Amino acid sequence: ADDIAEPSKLTAKTDDDLDTVLRRLMKDPQDAVIVVNAEHHPVGIITEHDGVRLAQGEIDAPVDAGHAGSRPVVSVQADDPAAVAWSLMLADKVRHVLVMDGNTLYGVISARDLIEDDVPRGRQLTCRDVVRNEDVLTVPAELPLHEVAAVMAEAKVGCMPVTDDNGMPEAVVTRTDVIGVLVEALEEEELF
Repeated sequence: ADDIAEPSKLTAKTDDDLDTVLRRLMKDPQDAVIVVNAEHHPVGIITEHDGVRLAQGEIDAPVDAGHAGSRPVVSVQADDPAAVAWSLMLADKVRHVLVMDGNTLYGVISARDLIEDDVPRGRQLTCRDVVRNEDVLTVPAELPLHEVAAVMAEAKVGCMPVTDDNGMPEAVVTRTDVIGVLVEALEEEELF
C-alpha cells in the first residue's frame, strides 16, 4: 500500500465542526477526509458517501433535483472512444459523464470506471464498453433533494441524472451538489 498511497491532503481533527469538514470535502477533488486525534493519528474517515447518507435525513429545505443539479450536462455517445470521456472529465473538471446512444440515455461513466479499465493509460475501449450498468437510475426534476440523496445512498452511486418528461437529461445531481446543500442546511440550523 505504501508504494501507491498518496498522502491525504484533507484531514480534520475530531472536534472540527461537521459543516466545516464537509465544506472542505466539497471543494477538493479528494473524496474523503481523514479524521485524526490530537497526536495526528488517524481515527476515522468521512467520505462523500457519508455526506450523502447524512443529507437524506438533514436536508429539509424545499430544494429539488432540478435546482440542485449541475449544468451543463457533460455527455458522450456510446460508440465514442472512452478516451474522449476521460478528456472531457479533465477539461470540465467533472467525475461523471452521461453516455448517450443517439437521443437515449445509455449509462453513466465515472472517472473510477475509466481508471479501472486503464483508459487513461491508453487502453482502447468505447464508452459503451466502460458503462457498468445499462439500467440507468434517473430522477425527475421535481423530486426533493433529500429523496435524491436517499436513492444515491442506497444505490451507492456518485451522481443521478435529472431527466425531463421525455427522459432527456437536463442536469446531474452529484455528491458534491448534495453536500453543498447539506452544508448550507447545517450552517443555517447550526445542527452540529
